[in-house]
Order: sequence, then C-alpha cells, then structure tokens
Amino acid sequence: MAAILGFVGAGGLGQQMHISISLFLESRLATLVIATFVLVNAVDLLSGWMRRKLDAAF
Repeated sequence: MAAILGFVGAGGLGQQMHISISLFLESRLATLVIATFVLVNAVDLLSGWMRRKLDAAF
C-alpha cells in the first residue's frame, strides 16, 4: 500500500519507482521492486511473530 501511495505522490519507494520508470532506469527499478518485496515480507514475518507472542500471552 505504501508503494501505491508513493506512486501517486505521497513519497517513499513508490515515488522512486515512478521516477525510475519515467527515466527508463530498469536496473534501479528492479532494485526498488526487490527492496519493496523484501520489506513487505519482513514486516509480514515480524507481525506474524508478534501476533503469535501476543496470543500466547493472553
């Protein structure tokens, strides 16, 4: 969602993706897509771990 918001003007990785697309910087775009993928998966794993810990505590 953050990448989509950035793409339409809220800043962040999405804005950088938009710039890379506009300037035909495919290698930079690929790096940004991979970074977005890694960040989303890392946050998903962390939130899943936290949910399990909180469920076990209560």
